[in-house]
Amino acid sequence: MTHRLNDLSRRNMFTIAAGGASALAVGHMLGGTAFAAAPTIKPLTEAQLPPGLLTVPGDLQLDPSTQEFARKVLARMKQSVLDTATRPGEVSKDDKVAAASSKLVSSLRVTRLTRMKAAFKPGSKYKEIADMTKLEPKQAHTMYARELKELVKKKKLKVPKEEAKPQWQAPLAQKIEFQLNSVKCIRTTSGWGSDEILMGGTIITPGGVVKKIDPWKVGEGFDSGIGRFYDYSKCKDFPANIPEFMVDAACPHGNPSDVYEGRKLASTRLNIDIPWPATVALVLTMGEEDGGSFNQLVQDGYAAIEAEIKKKLIELGVQAGTAIGGELGAAIGAALAAVAGQFLDWLVSLFNNEDDFIGSESWTVQLTSPEMSVIRGMSSSPLPSPAGTWASPMKKLTFVGDGGKYETRLHWRVST
Repeated sequence: MTHRLNDLSRRNMFTIAAGGASALAVGHMLGGTAFAAAPTIKPLTEAQLPPGLLTVPGDLQLDPSTQEFARKVLARMKQSVLDTATRPGEVSKDDKVAAASSKLVSSLRVTRLTRMKAAFKPGSKYKEIADMTKLEPKQAHTMYARELKELVKKKKLKVPKEEAKPQWQAPLAQKIEFQLNSVKCIRTTSGWGSDEILMGGTIITPGGVVKKIDPWKVGEGFDSGIGRFYDYSKCKDFPANIPEFMVDAACPHGNPSDVYEGRKLASTRLNIDIPWPATVALVLTMGEEDGGSFNQLVQDGYAAIEAEIKKKLIELGVQAGTAIGGELGAAIGAALAAVAGQFLDWLVSLFNNEDDFIGSESWTVQLTSPEMSVIRGMSSSPLPSPAGTWASPMKKLTFVGDGGKYETRLHWRVST
């Protein structure tokens, strides 16, 4: 089957489908031998589809000490943007985090830069910004050093000795992929007319590499109650004799043998050689305008802050490589993934959503083992998927901003 993305509303899609069925019925009544009797089309209601859960197996929750570390790292990145926007001459040229912020600030249009600076003025609604202005720039470089030290102490990590690699039991997961199943407009944005929605973001790999998800158009003509489905779930109970063009119109992705295969958002290899557990984070942005420059800052800022953390770990007697995996690495990776999503939300908020941003959401997943037997034991109700794969239950992420509200359903799946 040839699948294609169409911009029709569900109401229109099934009107077309119903019209097609009527045409088949007419052809049959006229004695046309090429047509079978018109099948009855009863698409599933939303109540019959897997609900999007707020929490699914693998979702990572930060413990209090890691939460505090993440909060300080977030403050560090915010401070950097504040400094480069309001007093660029005072920023150290050796500060990689500041360099990433400077790159963003220099790329902003005049209107955006004006609104950003207005948000930083005394008396603005951003109390946390006012609090940060009390810090000297050099203090920002060490504001989370104590929390990192406590994290190292809590995890009892020492300079490691050469250890034998774990003997994993095959089959092993080689890749994790995030797939989008649906997008539904609960409430349109404050602009005039229907919404035209874009989605983009980043994925952070278990090795700490940040990869960009290029912005793409989810669709246009979004009004309250209108949704787009990217899998075969609405058509899985259609009769077998439904013409292909009708199924194509109703379900442009997926197929009968993989009903919940959706639109691929991002994927990454699961390197079994790095210490486990492995943490993967997906950060998504949704809006009516491309937020590419913001996503670039998340990538540049993440890489800079990670380099800074590794440097401090060496100062604490911990080899930099150990921060990429294992218990401590999982904690740091989870903290940075959480920071990436919150940092992007904060950046968007600086512009009061006047650029038609709806917002950003992050999803951080941690796998304790690459063994498929362990992953399969994570949930008793995974989504059906082909042999050699395992799919998580459906997750719901809600984007709210600029007067609009959108609900997405998505899942991750691993494959051997």
